[in-house]
Amino acid sequence: MHDERNVPTLEMAEKARDIRLIATLVTFGTLWIVPEDIWKAVIEPFRYDKNSDRKNHPGCSVLNSTITDTVIPVLHGTSKKHGRHSVPVQFKTDGNRTTWFGGLPPRQIPISYWKQPSISEEKITPMKDKGMLDEHEIKAMRKLMTVQPSEWPGRTKW
Repeated sequence: MHDERNVPTLEMAEKARDIRLIATLVTFGTLWIVPEDIWKAVIEPFRYDKNSDRKNHPGCSVLNSTITDTVIPVLHGTSKKHGRHSVPVQFKTDGNRTTWFGGLPPRQIPISYWKQPSISEEKITPMKDKGMLDEHEIKAMRKLMTVQPSEWPGRTKW
């Protein structure tokens, strides 16, 4: 007798394909423009301005190896340093502006947000002026990822 519970469906195959494709693009240290409505959805209301009218904020993938779930860990970028462990990232546009990562622990962004527009019809897109951290920033970011959750600002669990 054939057991249909173990037979992969087309939907399962498509999901596995999407996960593999996204995992090759969203590696550790890649930089993204994340729509504000996605940040509002993944950051607790008491930690984030739900009335923010910004269109987006930078994000930095901290995916260490392969995707084992349906989410990708991403750090939220801000123009201000928050906490002693924050990592500065320089961008060439806007007068060599600095974006700081590490004010909040990584947030889990669902894979579905990487492949389709978000609530506001905006997609997560690669940073145009800098798509990846440089080697010094990657080293600092890897060190940041070893910080215990209790040492992050706000002390939220991951």
